[in-house]
Amino acid sequence: MKFGSRKDSESQFHEAEYSAFIGSPELCANCHDEQSPYGAWVKETYREWKAGPYGRQGVRCQDCHMHYTPGKSTSMGKERDDIAHHVFHGPHFDQKLKGSVDLALYADNPEAKRGSKVVIRAVLHNGKVGHYIPSGSSEERMLWLEVQAVDGKGNAICIPVDKKGFTGEEFTIADSQSFAYQAMGEIMEIPGFKGISRDGNLPDGSRIFRRPFFDPKGRMTICQWYTEKNTDIDYRIGPRETKQETYTWIVPDAFPSQTANIKATLYYSLVPSSVGELMKLPSYAYESKVVNSASLELTVK
Repeated sequence: MKFGSRKDSESQFHEAEYSAFIGSPELCANCHDEQSPYGAWVKETYREWKAGPYGRQGVRCQDCHMHYTPGKSTSMGKERDDIAHHVFHGPHFDQKLKGSVDLALYADNPEAKRGSKVVIRAVLHNGKVGHYIPSGSSEERMLWLEVQAVDGKGNAICIPVDKKGFTGEEFTIADSQSFAYQAMGEIMEIPGFKGISRDGNLPDGSRIFRRPFFDPKGRMTICQWYTEKNTDIDYRIGPRETKQETYTWIVPDAFPSQTANIKATLYYSLVPSSVGELMKLPSYAYESKVVNSASLELTVK
């Protein structure tokens, strides 16, 4: 007996029976909700969807992650107009990732004097993803925002995000001096392993939209099975949620141009670059992919 989402399926080789479960989001939950041996929910994409607006409206996982085309599901099957493709587009497909979060940029004043402060506001809105972003293996997925001031010659100055002061915020701001993932060295039996860069090659001061996982020793980890706690800090972007970040830029006295291009870029990678390099993963696993970008121009006096 084989089960499927069609009520008129027939086969010469086995019995076929319709199952509503096959076409339901609950099927996805079998793999996309998972607990560690310590009871922490280390995957909960289904739970995020169910608790959010898309779940309440009945928009299924399959509606976003499967596309339909005419064809046959088997060589002897019926011709249909709506054959579902089991590619399951997600962030590993650039066309699905790009534009998934909207990004807009504003300045408190279109003119800036050298030596003065300019407050820049970045607004991000998750209007297209039916769960948090990032989700799935969120302990290692990276989503971050870089803001730069670029002069007329293309020289860029990275502007650090303004701190908001919430508990655990230090884990959401890139810091090249912070190390983590010490459990990896223990698993790999690397003597004297002190950890690797927590944030990889991100510029200091970048805002990271993440949910840190911690092992029983209180260290940040990407080992799901060794995760004891991951509920204290969650700065990801929920479905239909808007986040605002501010950046205070002190215009250098020696800024060489009459205009400054303020550029914000939202990036995504599957794992931190430091993890990818340690594990010798293929480069696509930790390359920085552009999700969205925005810019504005300031007049500098």
